[in-house]
Amino acid sequence: MQSSTGNSLFDYLAGRKLTMRKIFLCLGIFCLTTSALAQHGDPDLILFNGKIFTSVEARPYVEALAIRGERIVATGDTKTVQAMAGPKTKAIDLHGGTAIPGINDAHHHFDLGPPQVEVDLQTPDPSWAQVKDGIVAAVAKNAPASLISVTIGFKVFADTSIDRDALDRIAPHNPVSLGTFTGHALILNTDGLRFYNIPDNQADPMGGRFERDAKGRLTGTLREYAVLNIERAAADRIPDSAAIVQLRQQLDEEARYGVTSIQG
Repeated sequence: MQSSTGNSLFDYLAGRKLTMRKIFLCLGIFCLTTSALAQHGDPDLILFNGKIFTSVEARPYVEALAIRGERIVATGDTKTVQAMAGPKTKAIDLHGGTAIPGINDAHHHFDLGPPQVEVDLQTPDPSWAQVKDGIVAAVAKNAPASLISVTIGFKVFADTSIDRDALDRIAPHNPVSLGTFTGHALILNTDGLRFYNIPDNQADPMGGRFERDAKGRLTGTLREYAVLNIERAAADRIPDSAAIVQLRQQLDEEARYGVTSIQG
């Protein structure tokens, strides 16, 4: 979406120190009339020629809206709202596109910890063959001791033959972590267990489990609070400056998807 000056809507909002959530939060409340707008000066920004979701049952979509400061001051059809523009009003043509309020992520997990090599297999549920190929390629490109991280789904996690030993055979000198896309379980190789300081006599935490074979040896599979506890401990190993960078990167990624508020 471009304005008449060539700046994107998001560039404009960043310059105004606004968020999409602030802009749209009171959409159903601050839909004022043209005469009311005229009493308070020109709008700072107009969005027009679009499909703007209001969340108001009686009128779920409008073509245009006007913003002054941090409030929506008018909504309506394109012709009416455009007529409110003053000489300093920014105008953005949505070209029929949809605009929505900022999205709230109601269940977010910040991922803080030591640097890792993330293997992107372009699917949340890869096959074991895909996982192996991805790990082998990552090991070849990165230094020994680099943490290799792969997201897996049910196909791999349900296969009990895929354990620390299977991972050791393809990555004997790198810690490897296979994390389920749900975030509730991990499979680690032997170097991965060492990386997270997990000894073979590690006791199960409340609400979690370190799985073992018939001889009592760790298989490398961790569940629930066993995962959460070791990830918390790993996050404590990084300096605050690195943690701030990681937090900003994750918040920037959320913003790219239109998320403007989160809860943990």
